Formats: sequence, C-alpha cells, structure tokens
Amino acid sequence: MAIKMLRGAGVASYATLGLQDGGDDDKLLQFNAPGKPRKVIRIAVTSVETTDEQFESAALNMHDRSIERYMAFNGLINRILRESKKPDYIVMPELSVPLRWALRAARKLALNGVSLLAGVEYSRDRATRKLRNDCLVSLTTHWPGYASNIVVLQPKFEPAHGERQFLKKILKRDGMFFQPPEKFRKPTVYGHRGFHFSALVCSDLTNIQHRHELRGHIDALFALEWNRDTNTFSSLVESTAN
Repeated sequence: MAIKMLRGAGVASYATLGLQDGGDDDKLLQFNAPGKPRKVIRIAVTSVETTDEQFESAALNMHDRSIERYMAFNGLINRILRESKKPDYIVMPELSVPLRWALRAARKLALNGVSLLAGVEYSRDRATRKLRNDCLVSLTTHWPGYASNIVVLQPKFEPAHGERQFLKKILKRDGMFFQPPEKFRKPTVYGHRGFHFSALVCSDLTNIQHRHELRGHIDALFALEWNRDTNTFSSLVESTAN
C-alpha cells in the first residue's frame, strides 16, 4: 500500500519480503526473499587475498582502495559473469572486500541474476562507532516487478580470540568490537527462491549452539573464513556437514 501511494503502482508479488516477525524466544531469525525456485543451485566459491596490512589498515579506518586492488576485484566479478553458466551465488571470504565495492558489485550482479555473499572489511557502526565485521548478503528478487536485490549486513556475533587480542593491540583499548543486541545474536535462515541457507562468519561456526539450532532448517551453510587454523576448521566443516 505504501509503495502504491508513493509510486502510483503496486508490487508484482504479495509474498513477504525481509525479516519476519518473531519473538525473543525464537532460536533463529527468518529472512525471506521470494522468487521462482531453481532446480539446480550453482555456487561460485572465490579465493580472494586479504593481506595482514589490509586487515590492519581497515581496522584503523584506512582502507586499501588502490586501483590495483579494485582492478583485481572487478576483474574477478567480470570473469564470473562471462561464464557460459552463471552461478546463482558468489561467495567471498571474511574481510575480503571494502563495503562500498561490495555494495556496487551486489547491484551489478543482481542485474545479471546473481546473488552475493561477501565478507566485507571492518567498518564503523554508525551508532556506537565500534568495528563491525559483517557478511554482506545480497539476494536477487523480482518482488517489485523488475530485477532487483535486497541487501542485509549480518554482523559477526563474537570476535575470535586472536582477533580480539589483535584489535586491542592496534586500537590501544578493548571493547571496540561491535556485537548485535542479544535478540539478534543468533543465526538467520535465509529463504531465497525455495533455497534455505544460513551464513556464519569465521569463529561463529565454532559455537556448537549455532550449528545445533540450524540443524534441519537449512539446505546449506556458508562459513566465511579468514583464518590460518585450517586443521580446526576442516574438522568443523566435516562434522557439521555430517
């Protein structure tokens, strides 16, 4: 009704869009992005380098937005779009893309029918000025009547132990990591065109409670990582899949 009043036209679908209402006692958050289901889901898993220098610079609000880095990022997106069979989702690691680049890429990909899950670099929360470590989730939809997308920034719930210590060292104080309110500090199940998935950022995967609550509710779990402890995470991924 609001859209019809503002634009003089309604939307193409009356399906629910966005975060669904739920009580504080709900173990999971539910997010819906309607669309026509696909029989086969194609996922492009990328390998994007984030150096220690880029990690530290982003934490200090001095992001590396060099032309060389942008050309590499944009070239990767363009190569994927040139594939004869485009993926439905592109997944990028934790802390791998500046937020403004990820937002632009999400819009470009949505116009080509591709969704994006990307770990974006540290950014400052507008209200608290604390550091956010977010997973950007961009989901394609024709809900308004044309090719579009809806974007969610899902924050990391808890910093990893090493991450907390490193941020304390370079920022000269503790408690600078943004954590969402308690009622939002739980996994989200994204229902997208009949495909149900969730995303956890790095050490959030190590919380057995998250994995327990998601069991039986999702078709896939995306874990966005920037971590050298491949032995631990390899075992976690294997046990979670089982």
